[in-house]
Amino acid sequence: MKKKLFPTIISMALVVAIGVTAFYFIQGKNRQEADGVVSTEETEALALSVFPPIPQSQFVGVIEGSAYIAIDPEDSDKVLANASCVVRALVTSAGEAHFHEQNEPYPSTPLTLKILEVLSGDISEKTIVVDFPASSVSVDKFIESHLVESEKIGLKKLTQKERKSQYIKFEFEVDWNYDIKTNTEYIIMLKEYDNETYCVNGNYYVDLGGYSMFTKDKKNVKTQKELKSTKAGKAKVATITAAE
Repeated sequence: MKKKLFPTIISMALVVAIGVTAFYFIQGKNRQEADGVVSTEETEALALSVFPPIPQSQFVGVIEGSAYIAIDPEDSDKVLANASCVVRALVTSAGEAHFHEQNEPYPSTPLTLKILEVLSGDISEKTIVVDFPASSVSVDKFIESHLVESEKIGLKKLTQKERKSQYIKFEFEVDWNYDIKTNTEYIIMLKEYDNETYCVNGNYYVDLGGYSMFTKDKKNVKTQKELKSTKAGKAKVATITAAE
């Protein structure tokens, strides 16, 4: 797959090299064995998830890639320094994962936020839509943005029904994914897009996924490290670079 910039998850304040390193199909036998039975307790917990669980049997392939980030995503102070604004909000819903442009290597999911308080920045709206890095995308959306690659690996042979109901999984070295819950208060660092191409859903995105999200007690949802400040730094440095 063509290597390209990754603006949906990395801010312009970070020097990043990104490249897709592998794609492989999930064989039918393994897909069926991995699709387990969900208990009542697990079902009740999953009902609170913003991202609906996708059965393993619906994944037809995996894209493996690498992302090299100039700052430590676990360093909340540095992530904050690169944020445009910080809000206290509820995530009320999520849209369908998609790509913003042709050959973009990684998809994003639009999240609707109900703003409870603006801790830093200039957001005046009570409800906004932001982009969050996605861990999967429908085959249909993948084909729309990756025509040549889809032809090479045989995805275009699938029927229209299969394209809409089956998915491609994305796995990168940096795991910024997080199982966001509805009706749960978060402190979220947001980055403002500087490219109008990406402002389809809104002007902001969650720069490093879960590393940019904190509980109401200011604990990072992935590392549990405490956030000492909520003042966005709005730093801007070097342009993102892509892997060769």
